[in-house]
Amino acid sequence: MRNLHRIGIAAGLALGVSIPVLTAFASEPTIPPEPATFPAEGKIHYVARDSILEFKALPEYHEPDWVTEKYVKTGKLPPLKDRLPKEPLVFKTANMPDGIGVYGDTMRHVIGGRPEGWNYGAGQTQGWGGIDIALSECLTRTAPLFQVDAKDTEPLPNLAKSWEWSKDGHKLTMHLVEGAKWSDGVPFNADDLVVPVEHDVVGVEGHAVRPFGAFDEMHG
Repeated sequence: MRNLHRIGIAAGLALGVSIPVLTAFASEPTIPPEPATFPAEGKIHYVARDSILEFKALPEYHEPDWVTEKYVKTGKLPPLKDRLPKEPLVFKTANMPDGIGVYGDTMRHVIGGRPEGWNYGAGQTQGWGGIDIALSECLTRTAPLFQVDAKDTEPLPNLAKSWEWSKDGHKLTMHLVEGAKWSDGVPFNADDLVVPVEHDVVGVEGHAVRPFGAFDEMHG
């Protein structure tokens, strides 16, 4: 009986000692090891917004010769100057460390995949790829935001040149680029934004994933 009592006391003391030890180990932060040095690693250089892009008219514009020959000269497309807005979006070369690159040439790119659908407004995606690639021009752009300081989370302009919120935060007014046009020269305006919202987001065929009330109201 005495031996069992001694064993119980010893076990209790051991348990009492182990708890502070475990607590001490648990309170120590885990410090990741220093990463290996990569000789070609460069430093991130953050830039100001106004050094990335701007909206301005240029003295002249250029397009591929085959577009001019096959479409403009045959009357299928208006001249280039008539297909551009009054002040197009221009990327500044000062923010291009490798220059603007070589204009033209051919890129062949084929990937395979089974797309879920093409209705982005209904929450569908193309999966991870597909034979057809869809190019979408948005009102704002998120790239190259990686070059902007992380504290600056405002998106960059694109088809919308500027915007402002109402004081209550329920209404967003966006000012589109003046004179923006589709590739065939047809004017682009607010009506073109109402169509996808009514058809893709709230339409019967859209299979909407969010109620129309979430968008408050939209005016042309």
